[in-house]
Amino acid sequence: MKAALCFVLCLFSVVNLEQSIYDQKDVAALMQILRDNPKIFSSEEKGKEVLGWDDKECARWDHVIWSSDTPKRVEGLNLSGFDIEKIDLSSLIGLKNLDLSHNKIVSLSLPNSLEMIDISNNCLTKVDCSYMSSLESLVVSKNEITSILLPQYSKLQLLNIRCNQLKGINLSGQRKLISINFSTNYIKTIDLGFNHELKTIKGRNNELKTVWMPTLLKNPFPDIEIKNRPNSKYSFPRLKVKNILVNNELNKMYKKNAKEMVNMTNGIISFKIPNSDRVVAHKNNPKIYVF
Repeated sequence: MKAALCFVLCLFSVVNLEQSIYDQKDVAALMQILRDNPKIFSSEEKGKEVLGWDDKECARWDHVIWSSDTPKRVEGLNLSGFDIEKIDLSSLIGLKNLDLSHNKIVSLSLPNSLEMIDISNNCLTKVDCSYMSSLESLVVSKNEITSILLPQYSKLQLLNIRCNQLKGINLSGQRKLISINFSTNYIKTIDLGFNHELKTIKGRNNELKTVWMPTLLKNPFPDIEIKNRPNSKYSFPRLKVKNILVNNELNKMYKKNAKEMVNMTNGIISFKIPNSDRVVAHKNNPKIYVF
């Protein structure tokens, strides 16, 4: 009898210890996802089973990465492809990596700790990441976004806003941006004049009239594809090189040594800045301006 009682007490202690290791607010936030989406998860117990969260040991839960410190907090979450419509993760203050792609999300709340976000293939119309100072990668392609707010002077390096309803975007604060894809929107003017780290620029199927390019790209051979949609008012956008240098001598030096070369292949503009003293262009190419 005493042995049996001792075993029960020991088991109870182990369960309590297991619960204390994992932040209970984070566990509660994950459970709330199930309650917020009754169409998909008919009950909390059913939802646990579907997601693989029915094990008493949180360490064995699918789709969740826990931090190494104690109490353990949710650090990574992958809930791609579950048809989730609503999700509130704002209390997961240790969350760094998030994949909610291929759902039906119309509403979401996120913490400011995120570094990598993929919420592509959803039903979002607005995205606000202005408070996420640690954000490095943001993929929001294939939504219905008409408005997006980005953090100013952030660590953002990759931005994919392809296939949305955007008419414009402010990138002046994204000084560390390396890659951007803004294809298939309704953007008429885009200013990349302050994004000197850019290596890849994809901007097909827009209504572009003017594209402002940075003067001093750190990568001398950027991969750039810009093409308006076939029925666009503007056959080809004008590429304007923004010269933000103040010193006139430096301006002259730039204009002499960093010439623009434009090649046209099947209507796609390929814009490069090699070390060349001559401009290679075709009379049918869009105009290039160096200010």
